[in-house]
Amino acid sequence: MRGRVFLFIGFVSLFALLFITPALGESPTGVLTGRVLSSADNSPIAGTCIRINNSIMPTNPNGNFRFTLVHPGTYTIYYDAPGHESQMQEGILVGVGQTVVLPTVVLGTDTGIIKGKVISSATNLPIAGTAVRINNIVIPSDADGNFRFTLVYPGMHTIHYDAPGHLSQTQELIRVEKGKCVVPPMVVMSADGPPRILLKVSENRLYLFYGSYLVKSYPVATGMRGWPTPRGTFTIIRKDVNPTWYPPSWADVEKPVPPGPSNPLGTRRLLLSDPSYGIHGTNKISSIGRYITHGCIRLYPWDIVDLFDRVTVGTIVDIVT
Repeated sequence: MRGRVFLFIGFVSLFALLFITPALGESPTGVLTGRVLSSADNSPIAGTCIRINNSIMPTNPNGNFRFTLVHPGTYTIYYDAPGHESQMQEGILVGVGQTVVLPTVVLGTDTGIIKGKVISSATNLPIAGTAVRINNIVIPSDADGNFRFTLVYPGMHTIHYDAPGHLSQTQELIRVEKGKCVVPPMVVMSADGPPRILLKVSENRLYLFYGSYLVKSYPVATGMRGWPTPRGTFTIIRKDVNPTWYPPSWADVEKPVPPGPSNPLGTRRLLLSDPSYGIHGTNKISSIGRYITHGCIRLYPWDIVDLFDRVTVGTIVDIVT
């Protein structure tokens, strides 16, 4: 009896050796790899959560993923990509020691993409820093004038453009569809002439024109009695960012004031062709609208930044009563 038991055990061991144990050097598990791309623009989607059973891993910056030590069997793979619909692949068979490379997974999306380019009609060059707005989302165009909105819900949209030194402009009835990328016709910001500033001292208001078009106006502070803001035609000869204030003869301080919250020039200055005067910001916003300066023109801190970006060296400044 004991001999029969040993014989049976030996037979089972031989069967396992021949038919169950993987061949020498062959792994008892497999590998699953693949890549996730967006159907909107065919770009890889980093950070997609890939799940097999209870194992979850993100895709890398190139949209790739890789599962090792996958036991032989049939699997369902789940994909959860940022800004896209969840998706799955069923019936994925993994064999012993097998590397399975899945077809590139293209995820559908319930949103779309809008991208375009802004070019100036005056120079035919791209306009960097254009504030492009859809609904309440604002992004700047890049150095090549390009912009890109992702996760745009399907429907009809209006795009607003506010390019430095150009007229504000809109594009209406831009249709966005699920999972598609919309490229509007190249936007050319129009203007029939260069920027020009008109300052009306009696109104304490500065007007910015492009050609014959009034682009924007700003409240200002101007010169007090005895120190009037000069009248006449001037030009902008220099644009200064974070200027240092050097005390003039009338000041009761002796040392220059470096950039910072105590600087009376604020963060921007447009120096005029009479260099005793300039258009600049202020650290005293309560002064705007009053006749309180020693001849210079003050703007609110946010307004001087806006004006600064819209004008160039050489812009004409007309100061009238």
